[in-house]
Amino acid sequence: MEKVETLIKVKKEKPEEKGKSLWIHAWEQLKSDKYALTAMIIVGLYTLLAFLSWAGAVASDWDKQFSDTYLSPGLDLLFGADLFGRSVMLKTIKGAEVAMTVGFIAATISMTIGVFLGAIAGYFGGKIDELIVWFYTTIASIPYIMLIIAISYISGKGLQSGLPGFRLN
Repeated sequence: MEKVETLIKVKKEKPEEKGKSLWIHAWEQLKSDKYALTAMIIVGLYTLLAFLSWAGAVASDWDKQFSDTYLSPGLDLLFGADLFGRSVMLKTIKGAEVAMTVGFIAATISMTIGVFLGAIAGYFGGKIDELIVWFYTTIASIPYIMLIIAISYISGKGLQSGLPGFRLN
């Protein structure tokens, strides 16, 4: 009985601390890890450049010939020039745009399919759930490179293939 009364006294003496949210806790952990913070800044800059390229603010003339072939890096062309005299830096920025676009489209498609199938399996359960799990494990058992080759063969070349009415630019 004395232990319980002591615990009650200790609790009353301590001021109530407000709990931290998971976001605040995650941010504090991120701030303490310098490597993770540096990586986040680099990915943020990469994303910003990709968005600016998509908006047409930078790298809109990425395929324009600027100089002679295989020019070494300098003040006018920071990364140098390729075989055709195009700026390697502008091509890199354009590549960031394409990579982010492909990643965004792939994540959106997989999230939509996953949420839809998960909702169906969770709502109906039973045989429908087992059918969806069987379908997923069957697809997951196919090596990814073979699946990608088959899908790209069916849909054709380019980012806009297989998506009627969808245009990136």
